[in-house]
This record gives sequence, structure tokens and C-alpha cells, in this order.
Amino acid sequence: MGKIWNKSHPGETPIALLRALAQCAVGAPLDSIKLHDPARLLKLLQALRFLEKVLGLAISIKDKALIDRTKTTTFESIE
Repeated sequence: MGKIWNKSHPGETPIALLRALAQCAVGAPLDSIKLHDPARLLKLLQALRFLEKVLGLAISIKDKALIDRTKTTTFESIE
């Protein structure tokens, strides 16, 4: 996309697409962290790490019900 823009608009500032995407990937989570209570964020981070381990175990034993339950719990904890 950056190459197309740069070729079509030679007189304008070129777009470095990968850099712009990386900036968004870093900036968006940082902006959202500012909106939350730090104590709640720490608890959420701990919960997500625990859920990641649980999901890995559920996948390793190939238990669809536990996989679905873990996914549901993860998304509910983020809200």
C-alpha cells in the first residue's frame, strides 16, 4: 500500500507502511492502558497469563469443551 501511495503521489510525504503499522501496534495498547486503573490492569495481566496456561493445557489434551470455556472466560475477563 505504501508503494502504491508513494508512486501515485510523488510530491507528497512517502508512507513507510511497516513503520506506521508498528507504531499503531505499540501506541494503541499504551493509549488504552492510560484509561484503566493500574491495580485492575495488574490483576487482568495475571489472569490472562493464567488463562494462557490453561488454554495451552486444554489444547494439549484436545478437550473442546475446556477450550471453548477458556476462550469464553478470557473474553469475559477483558470486558
